[in-house]
Amino acid sequence: MKKITAIVFLTLLATSYQSAHGQAASDMSETISGQHLKPYSNKWKVYSVDGQGKDTLVTIWTDYAQLIELDGKAYISRIQELYNPSMQLQELWTNLFEHQTLLPYRASQFKTTGDYTYTEFGEEKVVHSTKTATEEAANVDYPGDGKTYDWTMYGVLLSGLPFKKGEVYSIPVFSQQTETGKGTIVATIAEKETITDDNKKQYDTWKVNTNAGLTFWLTKKVPYVIQLSYPTQNGGKMIWRMYE
Repeated sequence: MKKITAIVFLTLLATSYQSAHGQAASDMSETISGQHLKPYSNKWKVYSVDGQGKDTLVTIWTDYAQLIELDGKAYISRIQELYNPSMQLQELWTNLFEHQTLLPYRASQFKTTGDYTYTEFGEEKVVHSTKTATEEAANVDYPGDGKTYDWTMYGVLLSGLPFKKGEVYSIPVFSQQTETGKGTIVATIAEKETITDDNKKQYDTWKVNTNAGLTFWLTKKVPYVIQLSYPTQNGGKMIWRMYE
């Protein structure tokens, strides 16, 4: 099986989420909540697993979040770092979002190659900036309605949903791949499941499936995102296993 790197996977994931823009957007303000979120740290080892079950370590993720105050309002600042197995930094992801509502304020992705994206979320518009190592920065404005979420928060965003078996939620998210900048995550609350992390510690989680093919195992307690997986070709998968 051809191995899929985590960076390629992230591109596929973004496309999957963003391509669902035909779904009707929902007002999630009465449904989704960040009240359960507290400062946390988390680490995953990311494996490429082939159709015979053989796994290969491809990346290591770190994930840190803290509470901050901005203009008298509580926000969560989240920083994720992506390393190769030799612990060389490849990417840095940041999210700043409202604590109570999970509505985004800004987000960024920086690569050690010199590429980056930066997004500012406003009530009336979303400003998305991109730059590569060889091209100047380009800014695009998209109309905003103040109730568009950020897909790059993924598992933390989904942890804000009510965990009710069988419920299906449509979450409107920003998508720079559509003219209007709108996409949709469809999340289905599947069932309770006990997950064992890479250190053999067990967690009681809720399994949540998405229209992007990505499956999460989540809790309402620190560190929230215990495991996630994504199917690849020939019966394989990418899997994030928490290890610390």
